[in-house]
Amino acid sequence: MSFEVWLHPKADAFLDSLDSVLKKKIKDKLRELSEEPNKKGKQLTSSFFRMRIGKYRAIYEILWDELRVNVLFIGHRDHVYDDFEKLL
Repeated sequence: MSFEVWLHPKADAFLDSLDSVLKKKIKDKLRELSEEPNKKGKQLTSSFFRMRIGKYRAIYEILWDELRVNVLFIGHRDHVYDDFEKLL
C-alpha cells in the first residue's frame, strides 16, 4: 500500500528557504513516508506524527481513507513544536 506525500504550503516554503543539499536530504527522507508512514515517525497525538531528519523535524498527519500523508510543518528541532502549536 503506497501513500501520496503532500506538502502544506508552510512546509514547502520552509524547504524553499534551505540550501539545496539540506533540501534534498529532507525531501529524500519525506519520500519514505509513502510506505508505512505510521512506522516512519513517532506519534505525537491521536492525529499527528513527527519524523526526525537530522536537526529538523517534520510534523505530519496520515489520511488513511485517502492513502495520503500531509506534511504540515517542518522546522528546526529547537522550536518546531512551539511554532507548530501556534498554527493550531
